[in-house]
Amino acid sequence: MKNKRLKLLMLLPMLVLGVVACDDSNGNIDYENKIIGKWQLVEEGPDGGSLKAVGNGVILEFSSNGEGIEVYSSEETSTERFSYTISSDFLCFYSILNDESINTYEYRFYGNKLETKLLSGAIEFTLPIVKRYKKMTP
Repeated sequence: MKNKRLKLLMLLPMLVLGVVACDDSNGNIDYENKIIGKWQLVEEGPDGGSLKAVGNGVILEFSSNGEGIEVYSSEETSTERFSYTISSDFLCFYSILNDESINTYEYRFYGNKLETKLLSGAIEFTLPIVKRYKKMTP
């Protein structure tokens, strides 16, 4: 009886470890297709701080050809075009004019939201560096 309990106690941690080690839910994400569509900015703020809701009309649109558009709508509408690459770790924007890196972001998807965190780029770091977008189109 004691041997059975001992074997069971030894088997249980290995079983739990096996279940956790086999979880590959993040390994099968199709990053390139998941980002395609329109995303509206809904929250922004400092890294490690609380994010605040925004009511502006900032929209990011990612196309399947690796190009994107950022549209700012307030009193006047302005549009910026860029190309992008996405991997499991980083989302990078590039200037269409000279193919130089503009901004590099760490990012994550959760539900129908995209959260970006600015790591480096042309934007001054006094601006909010964490932004959350809600998907507008599939």
